[in-house]
Amino acid sequence: MDRKQAAQVLRHRKVAEVLDLYPQETEAVAAFAEVAEEFRQKLALVAGLSPRRKSEGATEQKGLHRDALTAGLVKAANALYLLYKKEKNLEAARTLPRTRSDYRNLSALLFNEQAAAVSKAATQRVASLKSYNLSPDAVQQLATAAQTYNDSIDKPKTATEAGKVTTAATAQLIQDLNRYLKDDFRSATELLTDTHPLLYARLREAMRVDDASYGRSAAAKARKAAKAAADSETAPSVG
Repeated sequence: MDRKQAAQVLRHRKVAEVLDLYPQETEAVAAFAEVAEEFRQKLALVAGLSPRRKSEGATEQKGLHRDALTAGLVKAANALYLLYKKEKNLEAARTLPRTRSDYRNLSALLFNEQAAAVSKAATQRVASLKSYNLSPDAVQQLATAAQTYNDSIDKPKTATEAGKVTTAATAQLIQDLNRYLKDDFRSATELLTDTHPLLYARLREAMRVDDASYGRSAAAKARKAAKAAADSETAPSVG
């Protein structure tokens, strides 16, 4: 998954987070609820989600190791984010996965890719990261943990198979999800404009997070629109 694809997936997760924050509003309009559910299913395919199972033994230990690694990745990614922002490397900063939820729903293979990328970036900038409360020892521990996780997961057995998993299949799934968000989901969102303005405003903002044009002023306008929508919903009726 390249940086552009990672940014697109981040946008889709932001949209899903908004839906999770407004479950009643999401279900209130039947047509929108149907489209939202289809969107979640497509996102699950991209994220490599599978049904949750009770873990035992080595599987449970692997899960605990992933949780610990995620904590290290979140800290390193946020340190790198601040460093990149300071250096005006906005593209690199924007595409970094920086929250636990960014990592939580990734399949083992995609999580492994992100862990390798973040630990490698931290290793390359280890001297600069001291100012961000990330010591060389911590960076080394992160790299070791990422390698340990890499060694623990099942991976495609051939280079051809790996290429299909990490390139062709991923690209196709993301392309399909992008198209669905742009067409069906955006149209369904317009159904909410008058009856659920707050959800509408939050979704419109979330759908723009990876746009190149989405700068500080656009974000401020979106927040202002969301606040206005919230105020209109809570204002007492006159009559």
